[in-house]
Amino acid sequence: MFIVRIILDLLALTLVIAALAIFGLEGLLYLAESDLKSPLGELWFSHLPQGLNLTQAIVQRYLSPKIWEIVFVPVLLMPAWKGMSITGGAFLLASAILRQVAAWLQR
Repeated sequence: MFIVRIILDLLALTLVIAALAIFGLEGLLYLAESDLKSPLGELWFSHLPQGLNLTQAIVQRYLSPKIWEIVFVPVLLMPAWKGMSITGGAFLLASAILRQVAAWLQR
């Protein structure tokens, strides 16, 4: 369980740093009078289209198509910095929950 917490923490930290970088970049572009608020899904597809398609196929096939529509699509339609912040926050929350469960199990 310790390894899972470490992986979740690293993923969360990476996503939060990326979100801050994208937020800063979009802020600079806004100041330059450019209206760029790239959705997370567009950014992901432009850099790694097969990753987005694979994620969709896995979620819809092995979990549920409703999970893709209710959870993933709204996050992918958000501005990239916001979507990454929410995902990073979810990973941090999951890591904190795992810490509490591990502490409770060690009693």
